[in-house]
Amino acid sequence: MGLLKILLLFAVFYYISKYLIRLFFPLILKRIFKKYSKGFTTQTFDKEDFKKKEGEVTIDKINVKKNKSTYHDDGEYTDFEEVNEENTR
Repeated sequence: MGLLKILLLFAVFYYISKYLIRLFFPLILKRIFKKYSKGFTTQTFDKEDFKKKEGEVTIDKINVKKNKSTYHDDGEYTDFEEVNEENTR
């Protein structure tokens, strides 16, 4: 009798949790996406950009790492000499 009661409780809990997850999971995901997209937009648009006066010039430096070991494969170089056809006869 105890085993049947445990199995019945497990089945009821399973179906209730399955229904609640289907109901609330999209709402939770929507809230998470809204939260992260709000953070993304605040990072891309700084408030300093809107405070600039007309005609003001600013230079933003971007640190770019240059790869010193660049490999250029331009093919094989062949050295040649011009041959004058009049002197070869």
